[in-house]
Amino acid sequence: MYFYLEGIITLHQKDSIVVDCHGVGYQVFVSHPEDYELGSVQKVYTAFYIREDEQFLVGFKTFEEKQLFNKLVSVKGVGPKTATKIIRNYGSID
Repeated sequence: MYFYLEGIITLHQKDSIVVDCHGVGYQVFVSHPEDYELGSVQKVYTAFYIREDEQFLVGFKTFEEKQLFNKLVSVKGVGPKTATKIIRNYGSID
């Protein structure tokens, strides 16, 4: 649904960033929040998930990282949060 967001990085949290896109702040869960410079305008590739009790965006620095994530979540038993942790532990793709 959301292929990417482009906007100002306004906040880092432990496992997410906030991207301000024309006055709307989107929380995006990412593997390496420190890779996104505060105050900079950046493109963040995204995957949108809807669960019974939550909705969330997962973000990626590069399209290649998003492709790796998509391969990981295609494995039975690997969900978006586990795939993000795998990418976090093994480094981002540049």
